[in-house]
Amino acid sequence: MSQEKKRRLSPEAWTIVLFVISSVLAVLFTEGLTSSGYQGSSSTTESFSYFIVYIVATIVITLLILFLASRKKGRFIRYIFLFVMVYVVFFVALVASNYAYAYLEYYFLYIIYVPFPQLANMFTADFYLLWLLPTAVIGYELFTKPNWLVINITGLIMAIGIASIWSLFLGVWFALALLVILAVYDYISVFKTKHMITLAKVALDESIPMLFVVPESSNFDMSSISIENRGDNKAVLLGFGDIAIPTVMVVSSTVYGISRSISFFLLPLIGGVIGMIYLMFFMKRRPAPGLPAINTGVIAGFAIALLLTLI
Repeated sequence: MSQEKKRRLSPEAWTIVLFVISSVLAVLFTEGLTSSGYQGSSSTTESFSYFIVYIVATIVITLLILFLASRKKGRFIRYIFLFVMVYVVFFVALVASNYAYAYLEYYFLYIIYVPFPQLANMFTADFYLLWLLPTAVIGYELFTKPNWLVINITGLIMAIGIASIWSLFLGVWFALALLVILAVYDYISVFKTKHMITLAKVALDESIPMLFVVPESSNFDMSSISIENRGDNKAVLLGFGDIAIPTVMVVSSTVYGISRSISFFLLPLIGGVIGMIYLMFFMKRRPAPGLPAINTGVIAGFAIALLLTLI
């Protein structure tokens, strides 16, 4: 394979890696949430309520952004979205630090505490300051001049947080229904109404970080991309939701599957990867909706895992 061919394939491959990392970390983060006392829905009625809220919120937020953009309120949209992103980073870092500290204390820190018990409270206070650091750094970078790497890291953290919380409150069957509905909505909004293309254009024109940007070159210039082209050094553009939404099903399948079998994690994940490969390499139309292909793969993986338990 030529060097030019390798360079061309690199962004697509790294985009698939983003999905895998998101799924693995979201499952671990969900374990952290539950161990920290966060509980999912206690009834089908409650899960259904969250299901309706998430669908309505997705559509309303999209239409609201388009409405504000038509009123030339792009800067306002950007700042609101940045504040939401920083808050999600703050929340994920807080839960992750609590989860990490619990494991450190159990496997390592007690060795220090035995001879020096007075260090316990001091170390705890200092450790929890760590979750402020990523929030401050990412917040500063987002509000100044974010590059593609900062945007991708933030998008990954958002995908992990959203997938974990949504999966906890939806359960596996409402998560499946959510993926089906949003896949159909994504198809219609890209190929029929085309308002999702308009949304992506608003995000790029107003520098609103709503898309993963995976370039061929590390010195990629964000100002060179638009909805019509992918920049001087070509880049793959993928909405945050195209990673977060399929990950909801991977996490729900893992946590709420018929059994705790590893197949309820691996098969939806593999299905999602196959869906992403199809999207990246076989859907030549630009732009193309991501959720129909990726969601179909994840759901197919879950269905196979389910069938294996019934055989």
